[in-house]
Amino acid sequence: MVRMSNRSLLLHIGSGKTGSSSIQKTFEDNREVLQAAGFRYLGIMLENATEGPKPGWRFRGGANRFFHQGDDDARMEELYQVLAAEVAKTPDGGTLVWSNEWMFGRHTRLLPVFKRLQDEGVDLRIVCYLRRHDRFAMSAYKQWAIKNKTNEGRILRFRDWAVQADTLFYPKIKPWVDEFGKQVMLYNYEEVGDIVAHFIKVAGMPALSLAKDNISPRNEMLALWGIFNNRLEAVVPPHLFERFLRYTLPHPERAEMPPLAELLPDDDELRQFQRRHLSDAGEVNALLMRSGQPPLNVSSTDAVSGEVDPWKMTCLMASMIFSLGEKVRTQGERIAALEARLAEPEPEGASEPVRSEG
Repeated sequence: MVRMSNRSLLLHIGSGKTGSSSIQKTFEDNREVLQAAGFRYLGIMLENATEGPKPGWRFRGGANRFFHQGDDDARMEELYQVLAAEVAKTPDGGTLVWSNEWMFGRHTRLLPVFKRLQDEGVDLRIVCYLRRHDRFAMSAYKQWAIKNKTNEGRILRFRDWAVQADTLFYPKIKPWVDEFGKQVMLYNYEEVGDIVAHFIKVAGMPALSLAKDNISPRNEMLALWGIFNNRLEAVVPPHLFERFLRYTLPHPERAEMPPLAELLPDDDELRQFQRRHLSDAGEVNALLMRSGQPPLNVSSTDAVSGEVDPWKMTCLMASMIFSLGEKVRTQGERIAALEARLAEPEPEGASEPVRSEG
């Protein structure tokens, strides 16, 4: 058996909605810096590992396949073989880092694998962040009920989603603590400040370029996301709306502007503008009066209202949508007609070459 002592395995197990995506993106973006300092980031599903078997779940999006598909015993043995091979490759004093929040709450099969590695000499450390239940639930609801509609039918209200969601933490973290004791480092997410900077400090990593990922969208975008998904009966992954957005609103930050009333000047701004032009107005008025014209009246200003009537705006937007819808319908009919023509069999002899007589 390969000696595994003096090597560490650092596990980040979540919990969900505590900045895991930002931690993972930071590590992925800084893999070379980490490796130079003795840390090897294995990825979310060990996609960065180079040793051991290469089962079908070893890719960035393979968590569902790993945790929910196939034979549990076979997958856990594959997991052990990959980690053991990576540990064997790691130099003395080196640390492997695996970050995957799916591990939180899915301990039943995982714990024996990590215990086996620990018994063989691997220094195991486990980091977990826990946040206030209501804040977790709000973030989880936006993610798994609106952005990623995980139920069939219409989007559920929070109260309906919450009664069926698994939002308990203690049953998920207690088995880890029971098995590994002080090797499990628990932190209050609400109190640590920047989650990525805190993890880097806890792990003893060098300074890294911090990244942010999976940031909650502003309410307007979240509402659009919900309207898009609510039209569909089936479960909806988040990438469907993201793909739609790339074509229809590639730069959403440019779609926002101050209200028209804030853009237009009020009376005070216009009076200041007039005062800056009093000298010029005087010269112009002298010319006007010399030509027998009345002078410009610079004693008052005429600010206009910038208020927009919501109903009139709704009518304008609806008219534009109906017009676009009619164009889409017309183009759809033309495409269908062309497809029907292309599907028609060619007349006999139509493809035969024409032979010249002579």
